[in-house]
Amino acid sequence: MANRMSPNSLYTLCLEEAAFHLQEKYWNRENTNPFSQVNCNIVNDLFQFLVHELDLEMPSPLELLLKSGQLQDLVLDEVDLTEKQWKSLMTILLEEADSCRNIRYFWNESVDTLANLQNLETFDIFCYRNSYSYYPLIAEMLQNHPKLVSLGDTDSSWVAHHIHTTCRMDIVPRFGLKECFWGFNGHVEKFKESPIAYNQQFPEYVKSSVVLFPLVEKLLIEVHHEDCMQYLKKLKHLRVLEINFNLCYGLSARTAFISLLSEIGPQLKRLVIVGRTSMPVDVIMKYCSNVVSLELRCNTIVQGESKLIPTILDSWKS
Repeated sequence: MANRMSPNSLYTLCLEEAAFHLQEKYWNRENTNPFSQVNCNIVNDLFQFLVHELDLEMPSPLELLLKSGQLQDLVLDEVDLTEKQWKSLMTILLEEADSCRNIRYFWNESVDTLANLQNLETFDIFCYRNSYSYYPLIAEMLQNHPKLVSLGDTDSSWVAHHIHTTCRMDIVPRFGLKECFWGFNGHVEKFKESPIAYNQQFPEYVKSSVVLFPLVEKLLIEVHHEDCMQYLKKLKHLRVLEINFNLCYGLSARTAFISLLSEIGPQLKRLVIVGRTSMPVDVIMKYCSNVVSLELRCNTIVQGESKLIPTILDSWKS
């Protein structure tokens, strides 16, 4: 949206004009909602323009957009609404906007108002990211919204750990998350106080995550202990792996990672490696034969014979 929304662009001028007519209730006299036939990206942009650029006394100008069935992204970061405005907006949202699939940066402390939004696919509490105390709330969202495929930037390994330790596990639940962040909880204040304990527990967090989120296709993980990688071998749907070794490095980390690639390397399409551990580029290329995007932000070594690299490169090109 950033490119389209430059201040003097024709697109922005059109949004301004549409926003003006919405505030004047120009289309409220129509028998049908004109925005029900408008592209969802335009409706999303117009909604964001209204809540961010205009000083809304009441959210009524948003009503037609919420009722259009075309609004798919609800982004409420840095939106300063009064309690009355918030309740009015939520009332409309719950009654009419069940098509909304993505809610990001939702800052209200209660998720009860979102219980009816069963089509949610993305939910992110950005402002609470560094507070482990809100993970029960996020776990509740995950359990009540079966279509969720992403929790945004939230560390879902801690969500999995919470569910695993607080719920009855007679029947192990399976969730449909396809994009995950794991290991970023190590930076919150609670875990900074005892990093060694967190590092030692980290493999269990990953183990729980793999069990609860078996459909993960894209994973960003900051490794705190090399033992966690044995569980990643079970992610048979994984296609994109971005892995950070800044906090876990050395021969044992490299050995565990190569063992991981020997199992899942052929299924990867994109691989990003970051960190302080030197990685054998020839071995990576050997195991990741189907990768179309490889980014190595780490030191590299050649573990086998360097003359094999051109042969592997030729096989990639073909």
